[in-house]
Amino acid sequence: MRWILLTSGRRVQEGVAFRFADGESIALDDNGRPIIFPDETEATFTKEVEGQGIQLGDAIAKLTKAFGIKPCSACEKRRQILNHISEIGVKAALQKLKETF
Repeated sequence: MRWILLTSGRRVQEGVAFRFADGESIALDDNGRPIIFPDETEATFTKEVEGQGIQLGDAIAKLTKAFGIKPCSACEKRRQILNHISEIGVKAALQKLKETF
C-alpha cells in the first residue's frame, strides 16, 4: 500500500477515490513529481523515534526528510528549539518559534 501526500499534510491511499479540501493539492517534490511513500515509512519512523528516545525537533526533521522536504537554516533553528522544549517550557518555545518566521 502506498500513500500520496497532499499539501495540507493529509495522506490519501493511492488508488482510492478522495476529494480535495479547499486549497488542497497533491504535494510535489523538487522534480515536480507527487510525493508518494510506502506504508512502512511510518512504521519505520515510529520505531526509530520510540526506540532511540529521539527529541521532538529531531523527529520532525527525520519526518520531513522522509517526505523529501529539504531543510533551510530556519528549519535548523526550529529543530534546536523543539529539542529543548522540556528545558525552556512550551510558552518560551512557542515565542522562539514565532521569531524564526
